[in-house]
Amino acid sequence: MSKKKHNEAIVFLKKNWNWIVLIAILFFGFYLRSYHLDYPVIGYHNWKEVHYLTEARNFARDGFFKHGFFVPAWDYPNVKNPSSGVHGDTFPTTSILIGVLFKFFGAKIVVARIFNIIICMMSIAIFYMFLRIALKREDVALTGSFLFAINPLHVFFGRNTQLINIALFFMLLAGYFYFKWLEDKKNSNLIVAVTLFMLSFITKYSFFVLAIPILLTIPFKKELKKLKKNWKALSTVICIILIFGFIAFYLTNLAVDESTTKSFTPQLIKIKTIFTKNFWDIQKSYLKDDFTLSGTALSIIGLLILVLKKNKTIGEKFFARYFYGGVLWFFIMSYKLSGHNYHYYPLIPLVILGITYFIMFVGVNLKNLTGFKIVHPLLIILISLMLFFPSVEAKDRMFNTQFFGLDIAGDYIRTHKLSGERVMHSSHQAYGLLWHGDIKGTAGIPKLEDIKFAEDNLNATWVFIYNWDFAKLTKDRERWNYIANNYRIVQTAFSATQNQLSNLYYFLLRKEGSFNESLFGLDGNLNIQVFSEIVNSGSLQTKEYEFTFGKQTIQYINLE
Repeated sequence: MSKKKHNEAIVFLKKNWNWIVLIAILFFGFYLRSYHLDYPVIGYHNWKEVHYLTEARNFARDGFFKHGFFVPAWDYPNVKNPSSGVHGDTFPTTSILIGVLFKFFGAKIVVARIFNIIICMMSIAIFYMFLRIALKREDVALTGSFLFAINPLHVFFGRNTQLINIALFFMLLAGYFYFKWLEDKKNSNLIVAVTLFMLSFITKYSFFVLAIPILLTIPFKKELKKLKKNWKALSTVICIILIFGFIAFYLTNLAVDESTTKSFTPQLIKIKTIFTKNFWDIQKSYLKDDFTLSGTALSIIGLLILVLKKNKTIGEKFFARYFYGGVLWFFIMSYKLSGHNYHYYPLIPLVILGITYFIMFVGVNLKNLTGFKIVHPLLIILISLMLFFPSVEAKDRMFNTQFFGLDIAGDYIRTHKLSGERVMHSSHQAYGLLWHGDIKGTAGIPKLEDIKFAEDNLNATWVFIYNWDFAKLTKDRERWNYIANNYRIVQTAFSATQNQLSNLYYFLLRKEGSFNESLFGLDGNLNIQVFSEIVNSGSLQTKEYEFTFGKQTIQYINLE
């Protein structure tokens, strides 16, 4: 290399080092999220993934306006809900976009997951730009983007098909354009920011939290003085809010009747939940998986330092008010937070900012005390490494939570079902069955009278019983005896070591025929002798599942 080219390369690196580092972070983030890219839908929270996967598949097959203007239909209506699966919901942004991709590339899980990962990489890049424009510090922006890339909550759910990924992307982009508007006061940036925020909000209502720091940092006095000059922009903003508000109201109320499931009702706000011991026990577990306990602690300290700081910049004021909004959000969302860890998604940027601000505060002060410039970057590396390893453990815990056999049973149904047939299944985390079986099902195995209703009116001819339902079903002997006398076992899956049963996963049943009702006793315990007779009458096959620490093989029997 000539001296001239060498100098040009050095100049290029000095000028663009930050973008090079960001690109490296994005590649690493993609790598973390690409684990099990084409793996069966049998993992942690596969219920929610199937919710949006089946909406997308139905959009691709039936069109986007069959039930109204982007009104979604999933594959697991309750027995008495509309059989099409149409339901009141937030704006199904993810389902629409993946539905378009399914039209071109087919309804494949890998297509949906790649789409979500790309959205997540864009979110990390926008978070970098957001922090840089808000806080004017390259070190903070790059540190924050790296911590975002390794965040276990975003790593695991970042490849899952849910609304939260696209909603977070829109929220971050709205924040970026809001700061662009604060800088240059171009009305176009404000209009874009409001549009993006409303897209985020109607996609997932919990992302309302960004409205609080925006409303608390808008210079209203200055803007009111320009009201005559900017009345067109203000009118546009109001129209955008009204249009998106109407779309949200339409999807949750006007497009559906009272018999459908709805995504939001005021009853979901139960602030008293936060005052129970059980709530806090659950939150400790969720925070450990979502942000790691050490990351949560550092974030709280960093946010308190930020809030207590005097003479804040506009960016610091914004994030301090984001913290206030986060506290209010925590109370409003307490009931939802007691159910699922992914509800913390709207707070990911705030938690990451808190950790990053702590690193910056300590690093800058140590540098000033010691006089060594290297102290700050060393602290960034040290804390990043300190958080990286528990983050890997946390994301591995989620990736390693699997419900064996949903794909096996689903594939069996897909290849043996007749057109229009449906399945009654064990709900909870058994919904992956519906994706793999390409079949509509009920939200749980219903009461006996509803089983008969589903058979007569919905063509429900399959029953899928996962192990958490064994005791529940067999204690209701009338329902259990009806199933035993009207359905035959066509498949079962289990694990066995040295011819000793270690885990029984499920039974797949089909209408017509019968099986020995004493398979389970009144106490819900398995009758090994009856089970052995079932196993010996079928062909034994195996399926291997993969964990981050190794592999596990299960056995399954096809009886037909």
